[in-house]
Amino acid sequence: VTMSERGAWAQRGSEKSYQPAPMVEAIDRTGASDLYASGFLYGYLNEASIHKCNWMGILISSYVVKRLGAEIPGSIWVEIRQRISDEGKAFDNL
Repeated sequence: VTMSERGAWAQRGSEKSYQPAPMVEAIDRTGASDLYASGFLYGYLNEASIHKCNWMGILISSYVVKRLGAEIPGSIWVEIRQRISDEGKAFDNL
């Protein structure tokens, strides 16, 4: 369940995950839910924990709300992929 600036809850079986939304200056919320879903599903399809899936959804949606429209430029995707690689390791043993 996405809750805009209040973050998101996710559940798989009895396991629940809450991820707060990062503090960003939101310009346009267009595409935020879609990009959350894309990050979450990417994690899910790669067998990530529910916590990592939720975090990836929040991370990616936090980038799209900082610009007009629902498109994230390619150069920003490089940064997102690097953050997933670096920061996402914290979720690997949950």
